[in-house]
Amino acid sequence: MKQRTQMSNNNSFYITTPIYYVNGNPHIGTAYTTLICDTFARFHRLFQKEVRFTTGTDEHGQKVYESALENKRTPQEHVDIMSQNYIKIWSNLGIKYDDFVRTTEDRHKQLVNHLFKKLINSGIVYKGKYQGAYCTPCESFVTQSKAEDNKCPDCSRELTAVEEENYFFKLSAFTQKLKDYYSNNPNFVVPTHRKNEMISMLEQGLEDISISRSSVSWGIKIPDESEHVIYVWIEALMNYLTSIDYLNDDKKFNTFWPAHCQVVGKDILKFHSITWPAILMALDLPLPQTILAHGFILSNGEKMSKSKGNVVNPSDLVDKYGRDSLRFSLFREVSLGQDGSYDEGSLIKRYNSELANDLGNLSQRVLSMVIKNLDGKLKQPKKLDNEIITKFEEAKKSYKDYFENYKLNQGIESLWSYIGYLNKFVDQSKPWALAKENKLSELNDVLYTVADSLKALAHLLSPILPETSIKILQNLNISEDLSWEHCKLLQIPSGHKINPPIALFPRIQQTKDQKQNQQKKPKKNQQKLIDIEDFQKIKMELVSILEAKNHPEADKLLVLQLSTSQGKKQVVSGISDFYKPENLIGKQVVFVKNLKPCELRGVLSEGMILAASNKKELSLVSVDQKIQEGSKVS
Repeated sequence: MKQRTQMSNNNSFYITTPIYYVNGNPHIGTAYTTLICDTFARFHRLFQKEVRFTTGTDEHGQKVYESALENKRTPQEHVDIMSQNYIKIWSNLGIKYDDFVRTTEDRHKQLVNHLFKKLINSGIVYKGKYQGAYCTPCESFVTQSKAEDNKCPDCSRELTAVEEENYFFKLSAFTQKLKDYYSNNPNFVVPTHRKNEMISMLEQGLEDISISRSSVSWGIKIPDESEHVIYVWIEALMNYLTSIDYLNDDKKFNTFWPAHCQVVGKDILKFHSITWPAILMALDLPLPQTILAHGFILSNGEKMSKSKGNVVNPSDLVDKYGRDSLRFSLFREVSLGQDGSYDEGSLIKRYNSELANDLGNLSQRVLSMVIKNLDGKLKQPKKLDNEIITKFEEAKKSYKDYFENYKLNQGIESLWSYIGYLNKFVDQSKPWALAKENKLSELNDVLYTVADSLKALAHLLSPILPETSIKILQNLNISEDLSWEHCKLLQIPSGHKINPPIALFPRIQQTKDQKQNQQKKPKKNQQKLIDIEDFQKIKMELVSILEAKNHPEADKLLVLQLSTSQGKKQVVSGISDFYKPENLIGKQVVFVKNLKPCELRGVLSEGMILAASNKKELSLVSVDQKIQEGSKVS
């Protein structure tokens, strides 16, 4: 029986994307997830670790079946074509994965059947009758407490009333176990505000969930059952064990499980940080070390969708601007864990300002001067500038620390700050003046210092800019494997001759249409109208303030305890300049209850209360007479 204590294996690294649903083609959002994993996998390969990076496609379910019919294909023909689309596009993006799992593969079906039998035999899975709401587009049942106005809480579409016999998973039995696990493992879900959202769900209590469908035929049958298929979201989660051959290879399983990092979008975080851990607990298996949740990629402030015509095809951008340009601009534009806007104009801006100007121009002007003034040869100086060494070691250390903790943006910024310092070093050293004055020894020391740093940076940057790193080494006429061991200074030997440099990032000249598109973007103060459907997504109710106190870390904030229809809720509000805590007790206010929880200066806020304000005044929105708590506000 495969069990082991959850512990860190320092010599291996297992990272996964979610497997992608094949009712559509890859887009910039799925590319973002996969590139994040590819970057962290490449980082850990620098340390010569045994790395496993897994991705794949989720190929069962009603939507896939219907999509196949629309395209006049059998379901298997359809998923074969769609999975190949993912494989081709990931190849075009230069993504270097170790395994591509398809849920229609025999190895996955065998594993799912094995695990499902274990769950049934343990009593954690039982047969029962479901009667209630069902969302057809999401292929999910919706509990009564979450089915407000008969709308799906995830997609806001109309719900259908259904009644059918199903298999259920006793998710409710794991509420306290999960609470304890979150408490004892503070980095289980990152970033923190996403973790707090999950903790808030646990505080409300978990309900048993249906994990089979009798109305769906395209899926994996429940063992010894002809009428039920396993809910696509349950069997899809098991792919992470399929990839490491849980059934047949103890060595591989023990090398890579528990997974070190599972990267998901925020919209599927609940499945990965509540349902998946509960299933693993039921199977007596260790939980992944970290679930890393990122936000949505937006276009002009809106989530990308086919119906809106604002979907960005990552392959089109790669074909026009190159793989590294896409990777870098996505990582710089979007803060990991937050929603972020991205389009072609964003790529061009980052490309010209940071890739072409900061890195490309630094490399080109320094190496060209080596060719022109030193016959292409570098001589190792007796000693490097102390500040250069200090700045480099600081950047290297902070980059390593950030990447080991999945802080992608901060890690990149550490390296980019050092690149900025090198540009400043060149400007202050004025090598062109040294060349003009024929001070060749001083000129060599300046040019060697930068060239030597570029060599070390080639290795450090390789997870982020893999193709560019190879080009830097080729320009330096250095052939060596990418490794953390090479991330050192004073590594270019005396007499080494470099190659005539090839430009890393030729500057992009924007077309007239591109400039016009950028000018068409709404200005910050330009009013943007919303539809009634957008407004209806905001759920508000009347609540009473039970407690109020000053925020421990912020003078302008108050921490309020509210009596809501969903129980006691905590809100952090910036109203301390206008209200004393003791004057708020018992006051009825309007509460936005479906706002994502977040941390404000270290204190959890589970919603928002409404207020009217200008530069001098603020007044809480209330009612002109006291009415029942929980009354809907619209």
